[in-house]
Amino acid sequence: MRRSRRLARVLLCCVLAGALCEAQGRGFRHLQALGTPVDLPEGAEAVEQRRPVDRQLVIRAMDAMARGWNTGSIDRFLAPEFVDRQRLLDTLATVVPGGARLRITGVGAVSTVEQYLHGGRRVSLVLVDATTQIEFNDVRHGFQRLQGSNQYLLRITEALP
Repeated sequence: MRRSRRLARVLLCCVLAGALCEAQGRGFRHLQALGTPVDLPEGAEAVEQRRPVDRQLVIRAMDAMARGWNTGSIDRFLAPEFVDRQRLLDTLATVVPGGARLRITGVGAVSTVEQYLHGGRRVSLVLVDATTQIEFNDVRHGFQRLQGSNQYLLRITEALP
């Protein structure tokens, strides 16, 4: 009897803790850009008020990145300072099944997290939530679809009007 009460209390605590974590987790779904100092390139000028990047431009950039992934030219889309750049490229070349295709199935939140002017252009760092799907044929299991939610950090450069 005493043991079952203890077990009931533990279960109740777990349920309450899970509900609390879920309720607190909802607060993290809204991206609030924090003003942080950024190392600007030589000759760049910080922007006081960030302007959102056009959503259609972001979607086109995501589609171009997916085409690069599908054609084996994803390296064109990775910044030289991308952490573990070569490791990622090696993994894509050796681990990803041949003929695998990446599809962007949806673009969610788009948030401009940093922006500056440089050489007559506006450079924006944009955080993008996207759902993706990788499709490939597996010798054992046939056609496979792997879905996922990912965040991408894009550097988008636009000519000033």
